[in-house]
Order: sequence, then C-alpha cells, then structure tokens
Amino acid sequence: MRNAQKAVQQLLPLLYQAPGNENAWARFIASFSEATEAAQGLFVHHNTLDLQTSLASCFNMDEQFLNSYEKYFQFINPYINVHPSQLPKSGTLGLLNELIPDMDVKKTEFFNDYVMPQGLTVQNAIRITLQESDSLHTSIALHYANDKQDHNPENALAICRLMLPHIQTALQLHTKIGQMKSRLDHLIGVLDTISEGVILLDKSGHIIEVNATARHIIEAQDGLQISQNTLQTMLARESNALTALTHKVAKTA
Repeated sequence: MRNAQKAVQQLLPLLYQAPGNENAWARFIASFSEATEAAQGLFVHHNTLDLQTSLASCFNMDEQFLNSYEKYFQFINPYINVHPSQLPKSGTLGLLNELIPDMDVKKTEFFNDYVMPQGLTVQNAIRITLQESDSLHTSIALHYANDKQDHNPENALAICRLMLPHIQTALQLHTKIGQMKSRLDHLIGVLDTISEGVILLDKSGHIIEVNATARHIIEAQDGLQISQNTLQTMLARESNALTALTHKVAKTA
C-alpha cells in the first residue's frame, strides 16, 4: 500500500496538468502505465449510440495498430460489443476477465490478430471506468506484456483505486475547459463579424483576443500597437494613461 501511495503522489501533479491539454494527457497515461507496470495504456471512448470507439492518449501503441483498430478491430472488440446495460458502471475498476473470461477472449479474432501481434496479453489486464452518459462510455485500459501475464496485479489495482476519483475529477475539468473553449471560439467568431474594433483584455490588462477590425487598425500603425501582449500607444506617456485606464475599468468590471 505504501508503494501505491508513493506512486500516486508522483502521478497527481502530472494528472492535474492534463485538463485542456492533450499532450499532458498523453504524458500522464505514459507515467500511469509505467507506475502500474503496464506495457500499454490508453483511453477508450465508446459511443453507445453509433457503436463507434476511439482510442486516445495511447501509450506504446504503434500507429498501424491504432489505424487498424479504428478501421476494423473496434467492431469485434468483445469487451465493448455488448449491450450498453452490460458495460461497467462509472467509478468502478477491475480486471477485464471479470467481464469476459480470458479463455473465451483468447478464442477470438480480436485477440489472435490484434492483441497478440502487439506482444500483449489480456490476462490481468485492468479497466477503469471513468464516465458514462446517455451516449458516451469512457474508460482507461491497461494491458501487460505477454511475458508478464502471470504477474500479481494487486499493487497496480491499489494504485488505480487511489487514482480513480482524481482521474474522474480531471476528466470533468477537461470537459468543462473544452466547453469553455467552444464558447470562446463562438464568441471570437461573432466578434470578427463586428465592424468596430474590439480588443478583449483580462483583469491584468493582457490581451485575450483581437477581432479582425482591430487587427487592421493596429497593423495600420495609426497610434496603437501591441507590445508584450498589452495594448499600448506609440507614445510612452499616452501608453501609461491607457494602462491606467484599462486597470481602472478592470477593477470596476
């Protein structure tokens, strides 16, 4: 248990850097896989309406296997191709053989033509179900190398149990950040249709966004300029006055 707690302490800073950053998610999955001694780790996003599955933030998966999964093997994945009511519930984890016995999976085309060629086994593979909605089922899958199929998974499961609520929280933050970015992109699109110049500043006076009209005004060098991500004038004295004005507006906003 102590080893699991130590691993979690090292993983948490990486995890909470991930929301809103796909590269950071990939770094976390890599470190998470290594901490649990898994040969491969990945996010599995399964849409239960159109029965499409996508893999994300994959650790140790060649592009050819990623492509073949999306084109064909997702449709014969025995762990996913079940009725939505049979999929694991959010906030649960366990070994994949609790869903389907390993011996049954080893008889499938999915195992023999997809899992084995990667040097992996399904034995002691771990699934962590993070999120489920009316249409989306999100989980993490951890697979082990074929030569480690007899390893004891208890330490890995202990790490997963401790990490599960944190990963759920980070995933919720990631979703909210994505929604905020979508709204911001929509707002920026609206701003670009306005004929007046609009510059959005944060409370520190740093520029968040400049619409198309404002960009044209600044590019014309007609008195305004952008320097160090702040709006300034061509004259230092007027820039100081402009900075003071924007700070005053920010305080009253």
